[in-house]
Formats: sequence, C-alpha cells, structure tokens
Amino acid sequence: MNASSTTPFEEYPYHAFPIACTAPERLAVVSLLHGGPRTRTAGARVLELGCANGANLLPMAFYRHDCSFVGVDGSARQIATATECRERLGLDNLEFLYADFEALPADLGGPFDFIVVHGVLSWVTDAARDAVLKACARQLAPAGLAYLNYNTRPGWTVRGMVRDFLLRHTAGAGDLQARSELSREIAARVIEPLASDEHPYTQLMANEFRLVTRNHPAYIAHEYLAPHNVAYWRSEFLALARDFGLEYVAEADFTASSHRIIGELRDRLSDQDLTGEAIEDSLDLLCYRQMHSPLVTLPGFDRRPASAAEFAALRMASQLEPAEGGDADTGDLRHPEGHTVEVRDEALRTALTRLGPLWPASLPLKELFGAVEDAREDLEYLVRCNLIELRCAEPLGRDTDPAPLHALERELRGHVTSPYHDMRQVGTDRHSVPQPP
Repeated sequence: MNASSTTPFEEYPYHAFPIACTAPERLAVVSLLHGGPRTRTAGARVLELGCANGANLLPMAFYRHDCSFVGVDGSARQIATATECRERLGLDNLEFLYADFEALPADLGGPFDFIVVHGVLSWVTDAARDAVLKACARQLAPAGLAYLNYNTRPGWTVRGMVRDFLLRHTAGAGDLQARSELSREIAARVIEPLASDEHPYTQLMANEFRLVTRNHPAYIAHEYLAPHNVAYWRSEFLALARDFGLEYVAEADFTASSHRIIGELRDRLSDQDLTGEAIEDSLDLLCYRQMHSPLVTLPGFDRRPASAAEFAALRMASQLEPAEGGDADTGDLRHPEGHTVEVRDEALRTALTRLGPLWPASLPLKELFGAVEDAREDLEYLVRCNLIELRCAEPLGRDTDPAPLHALERELRGHVTSPYHDMRQVGTDRHSVPQPP
C-alpha cells in the first residue's frame, strides 16, 4: 500500500468517531480495577494506530495539554484531513504520520504509555495485523497499556453472513460509496418481510439488517464491503497477541452491556464442566459476543488488586438522580437511560444524590465517604453496571473553552466531544450517548 494506490480507505474514507473507553484516564482506571499495571496519565504519551481522520485523537489532545499524541494511518487522504484539523486547532502536542501498516517504521516516537488500535486488526491483511501487534509490543512503555479491538466469533459470524449477502447483491453496482448506499436500500427491503415474523432467528436477522439501515454509508463500506474482514475466537486472538509479547489485562469496555456475562453463567459452566478448551470462548458463544476490545500489556507484570489506599484515591461521577415518584424510604434513583436503582445504604444514597447535579464533574471518594472501603463493594457493582464512573483523574484541560473543537466536530460529523471523551449530539446536555457499533 502506498500513497498513490487506490484502497477502500482512500476511495471512501472511514466515518471515524471518538471512542470513549480509549481515553487515557479510562484505560488507566480499568487496569487498576482489574489488577493491571498502574499506568500514568499525567504527561502520558499516546499512540493510535489506525487514527483515520483524527476524530479520536483530536479531542484527546485538545483537552489534555500535558500529554503528547501520535496518530498513524495507512490512508494518505485521512492523514491529510487529520493534519489540517490539527493545524486548525493549533495543537502542538499532536502529530499525524502516514505509514503502510505492513512496513511500519521501527521508531514511531515511543515508548508510549497508551496505544490504541480500534477498527484495524480484523480489517487488514494478516501481514499488516502482525506488523501492528509487533509495533505495539515494541512501542509500549514498561507499564504501558494497549487497547486492541477486533470482530469476535461466534457473534460476528451472523454479521458476516449479512456481509456476504450484501457483497453478492452489490457486486458491480458502482464505486464503494454507491455500493454502500445501495446496501442500505437492500437492507431496508429485506427488513420489511421479516418484521412481522416472530421467530427468534428471523428477528435476529432483522436486527442485523436494521443496523445497516441505521449506519453511515462510510461505516457500511468498511464493515460490510471491504475486502478484508476476519473474526477471531477470543482464545485464538489472545494466543496471537501472546506470540507477539502482549499479555491480557482486562476488557477495556467491561461496563458495556454487550460485554456483560449473563447472571452466574461463568460459575455454572465451571460447576457443570462445560468450559471446553477455553471458557471465554464458551461465554462468547452463549452471550452472542460480536466485538472484543481487550486491554493488554507487556509480559511479567505483577497482577495485584487495587489496595484500599489506591481505591480511596479515586474520584466518582454519577448521573443518578432521585426517581420521580420513587420510594423515598428505599432511595430509588434513576439513570438518564431509564435504569432505576434501589439504594438502601444512607451514605451511598447521600453521595449519589450529591453527585447528580454536578455531572459530568466528579468528587474524590474520600470527600464523599467517611469509610471508603465500606462502600467499595457497592461502588464496584455500580461501575460494572455502568451506572457510575470511577476516575483516577480529571482531564487537566476540562475548563478549556471547547468552542474551536466543537465547531470543527460539527463540520465533521454533527457530534461534539466532552473533556471526558464522551460523544454527544449537538444541542443535547448529556454526554452519555451510545457509541456507534
């Protein structure tokens, strides 16, 4: 691949967006809560491989003046757009590089505390995939964290069948953009006869085709119509990562509903000796996992739970507010997405009620609780359910005037990004908008 070649990403650029869980503070707290490396966030160095037009790195760099960022992509067209955006914002802590993934330079400016690889590893050749994984191991700092993302079997197998269907029905129908727009039309026609049938398989397929109708044509082009798209079993991918000297730490987006394990399924499989060669593969099968975003690090790290002091040093943010018409005695609180939580512990209820009006700002746990360790189990449960956020730090530039960034983002995609790396639609007050798949 070179700057003059015509690739799908040159022909029709990917519709990039900020990925909330890749912010340095979020990755650092995930690692801490799962016993991984204690990675610094102040003055951190961040590398993104597959940065596209910079939609993920631009807001990171804009709000994190003390950190430095490097974005690399194999599309000269995307890098040109990213560089133009960086210059428009006047960011001197961000650099964009054009490079062929199959021949990445040995020196990308590392070592890096954080490496982000989103939407790359399933979508490139095996040679490019291996080069990216090798670069991650070579560029990571000793306590660094790499976020990897790929399509997961078996759940993506169903989406892969939709991809095969669309590839066949759009072959020869024009350029990539035309085929993408035709794919949306075809998906809409397919859904109509499926909608009235209640059979689970029919509804599953209808939902998959519905995703096509709801997504941007540029997303469809690269998720469904690009020449490379490989899904991996989790055990298969993590073994591959280990071959390149990368060890698993945790799920980077462990709070996402699509990554939760049903009830006590893991324990039941173990009790009934139904784990197979890899229990994670069995869980992915039974939970219909479609995408995996593991957090990895260099081998030899000492996995240890967060100490009481480390946990107490965290900060907490919450959108939970008293539920309208709720039971005051049980302390019913409601999340903007509609979830209701019954909070009986008075100290926890007081803390959550105090935090609600302050969103998206956080307060130190030490300021909210007299004995933080007494509330730890409840707090960890609320985090797993994505009802509160625990943070290791606040972005130093959270008080920066966002107007220049938001003006640029409105032009790019009609969304804006908060200092906490949440994306929201223009004209809304809340920052917790679900990310595109």
